[in-house]
Amino acid sequence: MTNRLRKLLRHNVCTVWFCLGGLLASVPAAAQSSFFNFNYNGPDTLAVGPSCNLPLQGNIPNPIVTSTVGANIITSAFDQASSGFAYNDPFSANEVAHIYWFVEDDAGHSFTFEFFIHFVDATPPVFDLTGIGDTLYFPSVVQVPDTPIIPILDNCSSFTLDFVESTRPDTCLAGSFTRTWTATDLAGNVSIFTQTIIIAADLAPPTISFPPQNGAAACELLSTAYPAWLAAQMAAFTVQDPSGIKSKTNNGPASFPPGCAVPLTVVFRATDNCNLMISTTAVFSTSDTEGPVVLQEPVDTIAYCSPGGNHLTKLNEWIHQHAYMQVIDSCSSPITYTMQVNGSSADSAAVVAAFNTSFVNPCGTQLIGSQVVADVSASVRVDFFVTD
Repeated sequence: MTNRLRKLLRHNVCTVWFCLGGLLASVPAAAQSSFFNFNYNGPDTLAVGPSCNLPLQGNIPNPIVTSTVGANIITSAFDQASSGFAYNDPFSANEVAHIYWFVEDDAGHSFTFEFFIHFVDATPPVFDLTGIGDTLYFPSVVQVPDTPIIPILDNCSSFTLDFVESTRPDTCLAGSFTRTWTATDLAGNVSIFTQTIIIAADLAPPTISFPPQNGAAACELLSTAYPAWLAAQMAAFTVQDPSGIKSKTNNGPASFPPGCAVPLTVVFRATDNCNLMISTTAVFSTSDTEGPVVLQEPVDTIAYCSPGGNHLTKLNEWIHQHAYMQVIDSCSSPITYTMQVNGSSADSAAVVAAFNTSFVNPCGTQLIGSQVVADVSASVRVDFFVTD
């Protein structure tokens, strides 16, 4: 028979029998107990503690026993046989120890007293708060991390866990809120942990940790180099803000503007979730190392004198159409045309004047380009220059 079973059975054991001269005799309990004053002043309930078990030994005081007839008490001890368990046996929560305590005096009197000790779980669950603070500070509610999983231990039983979070402040505003964990074990013991999270207002614009970088490319490569640079700078443009970044933009055109001489300044802007902005600039430069290409050389032109002056009309047409030459440029436009007569800069009026001045010369044969022309009354030689 196990000790625990003996404990349960002992509740029905009669304690008023004793042996006398080898004969089993029945004596009223009062006849023996009346010779003793038995006083147990200790607790009748013991908390089992962190290990969920506890022995009687060392945790309850010995009863105080005196004689009512002036005899000497010679025995006052725990009765293991009657109790059905050892004095240092551990008890678990919700168990009851039925204790038998034997006493006798030197006058031949003896009695076994009994009393009960209840074992209970009075230890609440324990939160493992390693690395978890009870007060946290963040510059924005956006940066508050997810709710942590807190390990919880209980000495005896399982537990239920309730979690409540109060209302958070709006994005960009200062404020605070709480997270509360409540753990309750099967014995009704409760542990509560409250974490307070304090939020500062986001009043500052984003900060730039890596700004866009300047770029450059030869004029003939602009169609691909500039868009690639713009995309790369947007990808590398790095900003931080407590409330988070809502957008990153730039005002750069999709393609580089016509003409290569002027560097292009692009404004890059970052906006946070509180609509606070910061901007910075980067410059994309280019260079045109190739001059205009003449597809059609200037054309020597002959006009015939006429009383109505049609030859002058033809001359003006020739001047304004740049001697019918055709020029292109791979990068820079527009193309600028200039003229010189006899090594000096000349506009259209100066060219016409030089032409008219030549009328004072007598008619004669003249080599114009590779062609010999007779009866030339007047002529003018013009040098054309094109600049991108």
